[in-house]
Amino acid sequence: MIEERKDTLRRDSDKPSRFAAAARLSRRGDRFCRALLAALAVCIFAGGSVAQRKEGLPSAEKLIGHYSKALGGKGAAGAIYLWRIAGSAQGTVTTRFLRPSYFRADLELNGDERRIGVNGNSAWVSIGHTVHTLADDGAKRARLWATLGAMRFAEFKKAGIRAQTVGRAFDGGELVYIVEFTSRDGARVRCSFSARSGLLLKTLDEIAGLSMSFSDYRTVNGGLEPHRVEVWWRGTPYLALDLVDVKREIGLERKVFDPPQDETFDFKAFLRQAERNQEELERRISEYTFTLKETRREVDGRGNVKKETVRVYEVYPLLGPKRLSVRKLVSEDGVPLSPDRAAKEEARVAGIIARAEREKEKRDGTQSDDEFKITDFFKVCEMVSPRYEDFRGRRTLVFDFRPRPDYRPRNRVESVIARLGGTIWIDVEDKQVARLEARLLRDFKIGGGLIASFRPGAAIVFEQTRLPEGVWLPRFAEFNIAARLFLFSKVELNSTLEYGDYRRFNTRVEGVKIETVKP
Repeated sequence: MIEERKDTLRRDSDKPSRFAAAARLSRRGDRFCRALLAALAVCIFAGGSVAQRKEGLPSAEKLIGHYSKALGGKGAAGAIYLWRIAGSAQGTVTTRFLRPSYFRADLELNGDERRIGVNGNSAWVSIGHTVHTLADDGAKRARLWATLGAMRFAEFKKAGIRAQTVGRAFDGGELVYIVEFTSRDGARVRCSFSARSGLLLKTLDEIAGLSMSFSDYRTVNGGLEPHRVEVWWRGTPYLALDLVDVKREIGLERKVFDPPQDETFDFKAFLRQAERNQEELERRISEYTFTLKETRREVDGRGNVKKETVRVYEVYPLLGPKRLSVRKLVSEDGVPLSPDRAAKEEARVAGIIARAEREKEKRDGTQSDDEFKITDFFKVCEMVSPRYEDFRGRRTLVFDFRPRPDYRPRNRVESVIARLGGTIWIDVEDKQVARLEARLLRDFKIGGGLIASFRPGAAIVFEQTRLPEGVWLPRFAEFNIAARLFLFSKVELNSTLEYGDYRRFNTRVEGVKIETVKP
């Protein structure tokens, strides 16, 4: 282990007040921590899958190979770095990484402690005794940075990250090539590599307003490392870090990267009740009709949307024990259906409802092999690292989850879930699932890969919301999937579902004229 060191450094005399602002335990402090996560992750980077490049530019794969060679190899499986914060404040940062996507930074600044971590399930920030699990774009960017850092860019293809050389420029009189890395869920960053040395010189996250520079490369234990990292983050003070020590090829346990947890509560009983409540929610949705907005996006090799289709449906439950439903299309790409097409859609839905009426006695209520439900995660996965957090204005218990090692899947849906890891937010008061994020941890194949093969990195998000009368129902879902179909065709899709306008359903059906009453 690295010996604990706390060195007092002097910051430029014109910046002390700005740096003190970063030390406050506030929202700005949280943003500071996220900036620090990105900065430190990049110090140990390289990786991505290659798309077409502009004419005359070297491929991203070639540039990354040059970078790895310049560093002296792909790097260790695990390492610990000790950094010193340059300036008038006393501060040190210890960073740890472990392949393929684990990262942790511990910051000690003027007596305050902050921790940042990314593991296979979640990205989190801890300030004092408060833990915050990142979600949405913040989590996506943190995972991209952590994966590139842990892999040192060298094996970005395996992580499902795309890379493309997008241009060249002169930086301080030196020619650089610019490579853009894009994760499957849309996070992206641009990195500038020296044409002469092959080393990483700068990174830029335009959306986050984050820019970093890397300099003073020196040999440490046979490999080059940047000894100075400078960070410019929109809305936060300038930050500079100096490398003090590096330990490579050390054994790091994965639990080191888990968020702090609270073990003073009976979480098993809490989870059992949450599972029962989720089962009730999944039954209750068959009592409602609602609108569903579906947005499908086809993505090109660079992660850009090449085609988008938006459809709005009215969804009606079907009678019978299996709680099935039928969708009636009402608009496409913002345009209502023509009278002709609307009449055909009415007839189609009427036929489905009539058939469901005739066959309802035959349905035995068993779960469909293709029915994907949140309750399955409670059965297939184990919940770990519990912590209290506020989410969407309500108090929640947050858990990381991972497949139970001894669980044997009973159907195709459970076989998929047994390859997923992620994070779940559960409302403390109502014991209802507020949000679930899941990512594919290992390959999943259908027909031995002959029909379809899904690579790690595919992601799913579900959100549920509390209606004014206290009932919880689905609010949002998102799917990011990349697959190879029939061994040859490669498909990348992003799909979102938005639920709304819930109304109580009256079981009397007349054609497709379904009587409803407001809740």
